[in-house]
Amino acid sequence: MALRQGGGAPPVREIDLADLLLDVADILEYPDLDAYIFGSRRFGTGSVRSDVDVLISGPSLITRAQAEQIWAREPYLDIFHGGGGEVRSLVNESAIVKESRAALLATLDAVPLYERGTWQPSGDPFRIQRVLAEREPMATMADLYELGQAQPGARADILVMTALAEEFLAVIAVLRATREGDRARATLTDRGGSPWRIEIVLINNMGSVHAALETQDALRRTKAPHVALLGLAAGFPGDVELEDVVVPEQVVYYEGQKITASGSDSAPSWRPTNPKVRRTASITPVLAGLAAGKSARVHTDIVMACGEKVVASGDFREALGPNHRKLACLDMESFGVACAAERRHASFSVIKGISDYADDEKHDGHRDAAAKNAACEFRLLVEEKAFAFDPDD
Repeated sequence: MALRQGGGAPPVREIDLADLLLDVADILEYPDLDAYIFGSRRFGTGSVRSDVDVLISGPSLITRAQAEQIWAREPYLDIFHGGGGEVRSLVNESAIVKESRAALLATLDAVPLYERGTWQPSGDPFRIQRVLAEREPMATMADLYELGQAQPGARADILVMTALAEEFLAVIAVLRATREGDRARATLTDRGGSPWRIEIVLINNMGSVHAALETQDALRRTKAPHVALLGLAAGFPGDVELEDVVVPEQVVYYEGQKITASGSDSAPSWRPTNPKVRRTASITPVLAGLAAGKSARVHTDIVMACGEKVVASGDFREALGPNHRKLACLDMESFGVACAAERRHASFSVIKGISDYADDEKHDGHRDAAAKNAACEFRLLVEEKAFAFDPDD
């Protein structure tokens, strides 16, 4: 499908719903498909960022394999399926229930696209839908009350999470964002001239539990398909230097343990990060142009440890080593943010500056520079289109 671009707008592509829904019918092996469009697309809001909400009548059960085929065919398609007055989300199985099919369609103000496998004239105004070409949407994990769409002004292309005020303020300064309380907004333009809407959120607490809850709430509101955790991390001396930037390939949560009478066994949990962001970061292993002519190394072939403890003990830090041979840094929030992103089908990245070595010499002398370096690396990655959707990846 041809891309269009003009006036500084992001590239878009076109979806032919008539063809797309025939493919869906083939995937579901249900040729007599009934399909209706509802939501913001039915009302012609013109937003190229919105999901294409379609209600279909057909099989009561859609397998995970079929769902993956549908999403691979068109990630912007958001299907609700079922019979009678009840349909269920293909993503999270939440139900919309009315006393009859007619009541359901009336409540959703739905318009017929297909009836018994035949395209309807009422669908002609909705047949061609334009969506963003370089933005991979997050699969909707909507509660029923948010079944309509997130407000257009709340939408973001990338959600940036920060745990501490100093990290939040560093991102605002580097991105020249506009602050409103514990949130801020910025727009960055990539090298192709496409604008990216960024929301920055202050968690204002440490630890993965708080991070997961705040990230989940922010994703529900912004529907951002990408989450990036920015801020500070502790490093392992010899692997990273103070004020370097880390973009780890994995996060390992080291708190999991089995406690027995004879001791404890480690049971770590793992979460991967966005490989395209990491690859893009690896192309420029030195971040230049920083304050006072400084530069910082960027590390991508490493693993980050995450736990609930503020660590100021070299012995404890070294004891984490057996969890993975590539461990080179640690923080307190990355695992929680990763879990929230995974739950809502958003991609996840960590971009942090090394402020200390988690030992008894821990002090604040490198925190400001480390936080700003992480924000500078994030800005560079957006400019280099690291978050752009590539169907060939």
